[in-house]
Amino acid sequence: MKSLLLKGANWIILIGLALTCYGIYEAVTQRNISASPEAIDISSLVNYEGELKYVTITGGRLDLANTYEYTREKKGKVRSRDFYSPILGKDDKPVYIMQFENEPTMEMAFTEAKFTGLLKESSGLPSDILDAYTAEFSGTDYFMLQTDFTYKTMGERLKLIGIFFAMFIIGIVIRKALTRSSRNTQQETEA
Repeated sequence: MKSLLLKGANWIILIGLALTCYGIYEAVTQRNISASPEAIDISSLVNYEGELKYVTITGGRLDLANTYEYTREKKGKVRSRDFYSPILGKDDKPVYIMQFENEPTMEMAFTEAKFTGLLKESSGLPSDILDAYTAEFSGTDYFMLQTDFTYKTMGERLKLIGIFFAMFIIGIVIRKALTRSSRNTQQETEA
């Protein structure tokens, strides 16, 4: 029983540490993102330098013919599905790749694109999707718009980091208590 509790404490430490580190990384990389989306036109993305921005992009059209589905599975069960579609500029080259949670509709292809999300470099795309678009649109620079982005204040981020750090500390305390009691028992039996 003790070894099982010790293994559980080790897992709590590992998960708490990993989530704390990820929370700090996310807080640092997204520290300059504003609470309200910045309205920009698709033509202004020519000057985009790759920094993370919360934006509403207008202009361009959705290319349904090059929409890819990306499915995450675990043990044969679908955990999540995303759809990736390029938004084409006036020269019919992709300017950015949209991430949709639901399959894009035909109606979306015939209206001017207007989408809100976190704009970032195309390296944020899953590798399979990035390879497919690189093969399809070689020599074109494009970006990714993550539509499922939810803005969090620094206070909300710190609160989550604190919860994960507390989990890490609890794991250490449990481990210390379990290992200390075994040392005390060994000393008592030797005396």
